[in-house]
Amino acid sequence: MSETDLLDDAIERGAAAVFAAVRTDGVIRTDVDWSSTVSTAAAVLTLSIVDDDAGDLVAAGIRWLRKAQRPDGGWGTVSGVDSEMLPTVMTAVALAVAERRDVDSAVLAGRAWLDRYGGLDAVPSRAIRALCAFFCSLAGWVEPAAVPRIPAALFLFPSRARRMFAVMLPVAAALSLKPGARGPAARRAVSVIRQMHEHEGGTGELGGDPWPASMICLGLHRAGQAPEVVDAIRRRLRATVNPDGSWDMMPLDITWSVFAAAGLAEAGYGADPRLAPTLAMLRSRQGDRPFTAFASPPGYWSYGTGHGWPMALETAEVTALLSRVAPGDEAAARGLAWLSRQQDRRGSWSLCVPETTAPNIGADPFMTAQAVCALLESGVDTADRRVRRAVAWLRRQEDAEGRFEAMWYRNHTAGTAVVLEALARADGGAGRAKEWLLGTQHADGSWSDGQPGTPGTVEETAWALRALLQAGLPPGDPAARAAVTWLLDTQRPDGTWPAAPVSEWIRNCYRYFNTAITQGLALRALGCYRKAAR
Repeated sequence: MSETDLLDDAIERGAAAVFAAVRTDGVIRTDVDWSSTVSTAAAVLTLSIVDDDAGDLVAAGIRWLRKAQRPDGGWGTVSGVDSEMLPTVMTAVALAVAERRDVDSAVLAGRAWLDRYGGLDAVPSRAIRALCAFFCSLAGWVEPAAVPRIPAALFLFPSRARRMFAVMLPVAAALSLKPGARGPAARRAVSVIRQMHEHEGGTGELGGDPWPASMICLGLHRAGQAPEVVDAIRRRLRATVNPDGSWDMMPLDITWSVFAAAGLAEAGYGADPRLAPTLAMLRSRQGDRPFTAFASPPGYWSYGTGHGWPMALETAEVTALLSRVAPGDEAAARGLAWLSRQQDRRGSWSLCVPETTAPNIGADPFMTAQAVCALLESGVDTADRRVRRAVAWLRRQEDAEGRFEAMWYRNHTAGTAVVLEALARADGGAGRAKEWLLGTQHADGSWSDGQPGTPGTVEETAWALRALLQAGLPPGDPAARAAVTWLLDTQRPDGTWPAAPVSEWIRNCYRYFNTAITQGLALRALGCYRKAAR
């Protein structure tokens, strides 16, 4: 079979596998198991404290967490991921608090892993270090006085609080509350949580992710505030437990679907009627109301439901996709307007609140590059001020090796590849990013995180290949052909590709697989190569 035939066959089988994962509501979900130790530990801990009638759920969650413990004593975010700080802290604390016994083999093994890691002082993020200290204080392992306090008075200045905490705003508001506090600052902090709670219809989702929702619940319960929110979160946790006793990570309906759909569009299936339900779903889940807590106008997309929290990353991806498959699309036009209003003064984009100063949430090269590509896909000229300011900011973010960071994906291949594509499309310049990518390709044709001893992944190989092609690498170049051969050889008989834990909720603390991203990226890269080759 010729290379062309092999490529066509791989794309056809890959597309068939993705179409087979389209649900009746249009969501493309390829992950079957989405259980998370962090979510389960948070739910177990919270229910053990706020719900006296949840004994059976707590016991089932404890059994699941014990089975999920890794041989080294720690816990990873999901099955197959190495032990990490946040999952290990939260699970060890949950077991100690829920079972009310600190001398337990699983807890002791978890604490031993934490000691080998270097303890809380070794956590690279100050914000996550503070969160871990809060959890440890619940088990009595850290004195409450040693937990960094968030002054409730900050919430008397809403714009400042938004910039400081961004997506963690409701968590910070809940943890700022002192027991019995009823002053103006406490009322303002509680009002932030209520705004978000009411925006979601009082469901208790609070973003749909059990661990931030649990922290909000614990903070409010400890302070004796907003009992209706505490009760809604409690009821939601009860309603979302899995039969095996675990809880899932936040649902990524939009993220799953847009990555997979973009891969189908790049591979030539943009007009396929089988994709129509997904496009309709994306349009229907666009935020059509202002998100008051973030001072955000309508026109955004979240990562999950239609009434979720505004996210620049998903808004850029969906805007670019709809603009590509349906030029002049009204939802895409609203997304473009939202992105334009959300651009930071310096030219970058932050996750959900402009000018964010919060670590792990603020201005990000990957996200900014995605926004630039969305603008260009929407027909914005490369000379437009929004594009020029973003490009200037991106060029200032390049490190000494020519690399760029990606806040929500493993560094550095993802960030460097996406920025390279944006720069190539915006002004034709590749800089050192192109050379860095070419220099970090493994001998087998794959890419990983740029480190020689790290095995290649489908995601990073696809990101790098597509970016290099967009930056002018000829399809006949040995680097491109080697990458394509590796992707073809890695594809499974059922048309799918194996996923790697390159997605990060929190840098170096919370890593997971996302197989829809894997399939979408592989199809995008192979589709791009096929078009270039023809």
